[in-house]
Amino acid sequence: MHLKWYMQMLAWVKVWQQASLIQFKIIVLFTLTLPLLSCQTYHNIAPKPVPTHGATGHSVSELTLLTYNIRTGIGTASPGTSPYHTQTWKKNLPRIAEAIRSTGADVVAVQELLEGQEKELGKLLEMNYAYARHGIVGPGDWWGVGILSKFPITSAFRDVLSTG
Repeated sequence: MHLKWYMQMLAWVKVWQQASLIQFKIIVLFTLTLPLLSCQTYHNIAPKPVPTHGATGHSVSELTLLTYNIRTGIGTASPGTSPYHTQTWKKNLPRIAEAIRSTGADVVAVQELLEGQEKELGKLLEMNYAYARHGIVGPGDWWGVGILSKFPITSAFRDVLSTG
């Protein structure tokens, strides 16, 4: 414990020697404020109200987001069941939809969807939907991620991020 503290102090001394006093103060200030900023909850960050779905003309000031890993429709109803064995997803999807509905979420990010499940959930929840496969071709292309939204989805695309 003391050795770890001593090594950290040596690291700070090296920073002190290599940087000017102003640079050191900026580094310390940044180091101390970063955790505070990362734990901050933000409300009403949009300058304009978010429009509601439909032609009612009303607006809302809050947007409820939900993320949900449905394990290819198996969920937690069958613990230990491999997601490769997905014959039971059709009977589980209405329960998953009801769980989503109970949250009142406006936008839902869904992980581990089988292709077509986003459409079924969209119908059950009367929400718009989009889907993207996890892999392009090969072992990861049998499942994906999806978005369900009470608002219109005007554009959807899959962007491959670097793996290295």
